[in-house]
Amino acid sequence: KKVEVKVAVYQKIKNTLQQQTLTFSGKTSDKGHLFQAIKIPDIIKATKKNFNINLEEKWFVDFVALKDLGKHQVWLQLPDNSRVLILVKIETL
Repeated sequence: KKVEVKVAVYQKIKNTLQQQTLTFSGKTSDKGHLFQAIKIPDIIKATKKNFNINLEEKWFVDFVALKDLGKHQVWLQLPDNSRVLILVKIETL
């Protein structure tokens, strides 16, 4: 039964987050770089707030802190070996 529940949770994560865009904004330098990078905890917090979904840091694949404006692809590798793509959009304040 626990396995079925986990599979349902991963399916909900995939269905909810696939191709969703999380938007962040922050102060930028004159070169268009954020003063404070977007990191995994920021994405986890935004996902919880916007979609009521709990992600784990270990699910993020090859993540590098995001400092540039524009759209970025963030990949998750869920424990059931499926991958989910989240789009992160960074705007200037």
